[in-house]
Amino acid sequence: MSMTTLCLLWALLGQDPAPAPVEVPVVKPELPEARDAVDLAITAEELYAHVSALASDEAGGRFTGSPESQIAVDYMVAKLEALRAHGLEPAGDVIDAATGERSWLQDVHLSKVTFDSIPTMEWSAMALEYGSAFTLSDGFGFVGELKLQKTERESAEALTPDASAALYLDMAQNEARALIEEMGSEWAAGWGALIERGPRTEGRATTDPARIWRVKAPARPLRLEVRGPGRTALEALDAGTALAFNIGGQAGKAYNVLAKLPATTTLPGFSSEAVVISAHYDHLRPIPVAEGEDGIFNGADDDASGVAAVLEITEALALSDAPRGRDLVVLLATGEEIGLIGTTYYLDNPVVPLDLTSANLNFEMIGRADPLAGPAGTLWLTGFQNTNLGATLQAEGLAVVDDPRPLQHFFERSDNYAFVLKGVVGQSLSSFNLHEDYHHVTDEADRLEYEHMRLGCDVGLAATRKLLDTQFQVAWSPDYTLPRR
Repeated sequence: MSMTTLCLLWALLGQDPAPAPVEVPVVKPELPEARDAVDLAITAEELYAHVSALASDEAGGRFTGSPESQIAVDYMVAKLEALRAHGLEPAGDVIDAATGERSWLQDVHLSKVTFDSIPTMEWSAMALEYGSAFTLSDGFGFVGELKLQKTERESAEALTPDASAALYLDMAQNEARALIEEMGSEWAAGWGALIERGPRTEGRATTDPARIWRVKAPARPLRLEVRGPGRTALEALDAGTALAFNIGGQAGKAYNVLAKLPATTTLPGFSSEAVVISAHYDHLRPIPVAEGEDGIFNGADDDASGVAAVLEITEALALSDAPRGRDLVVLLATGEEIGLIGTTYYLDNPVVPLDLTSANLNFEMIGRADPLAGPAGTLWLTGFQNTNLGATLQAEGLAVVDDPRPLQHFFERSDNYAFVLKGVVGQSLSSFNLHEDYHHVTDEADRLEYEHMRLGCDVGLAATRKLLDTQFQVAWSPDYTLPRR
């Protein structure tokens, strides 16, 4: 569950953040035996198998685009692939090289670079310190020399790109970026490197490669900024000076995992509408720690629990003979923790057009019972009063209640809200009880309550079936005003 949207909301309202989460004593539950099978049943054993795999130390916290996140992707893909024979279809846009057909993956085009060494930039008389004198924003993996070339704004358009040159843009950064946009991507890609003029103040040195963030991995060129002593020294160099670079790094890719279970045509009023069920599989970047200490944010409750629920609900629906009046789209999203990135990308590139998307039901942190909601198996629905869904589920006897902590703004804090911002009904089922393991290294698989999860998944399955039924139309409440988009 992300704090990004909530922090923005507090800032806009001029309010202080809500009080720190209450500490809920952790009682170690009786753990089931991890066992998975392709069947109709949703069991504690199957849920534990999913969570323990996704929240393993090997998966390293599943940070968006990290090499370790691919372990989680491979696991989810294997579970969905096992349902292909039961009608589940891959719905990604990445083509499987082996078959030439679409795969289960949607590339969200959030290429990022991770480093195991500090990038270097130097010439005969000087070596620049990373962070304090120069930084990298785009590119990776270049080792070699480029000759320095300089330009001012008024003479830049006459320059012919040279892949053996590093072009120093001697102009304000906003002018440099406007120039690059004006000249176009082909012109920019023709250079070996583009160097922007940063501030005259020195930055903060970076000594831990794991702390080099936000470097993207497009095609060439390298994009760098020089500042402080680096800028002063570079500006004093003659054109043609050889600059030596050792830019390491490896590119990671970020993917949503997507599937589609087509509707059956046996229900009266069959339509081409779809329902999206979702959960995010990403969590947090590990932190460096001393030997023997734990620096991995396993994210068992947040949100391996939600992913496990979606996998089991999808399996139950695929193996069931019960009719479905709407298509089911399964979205296992990346990038929630860094701003709903994966779901926002999906909404710009949906499997089913948004005007035919009836609703999104998102599963977020269902791993522990919430005493404010009710007994084990009770889930609360964010934005309960904003639609007719919650009251409908309650009328059918399902253990769904209103969010008991409205001041936490949970409605705006998960992937469902990206749907809301597009005008599509989006709500999350959860039972987050503000436990102290939230966003800590202690959010481990053995802390969850799997019998509660099993009962909660039964509720989630029934809620999904209701949304797939064309006799029910989810709708916004008359007194709810959609947020500005």
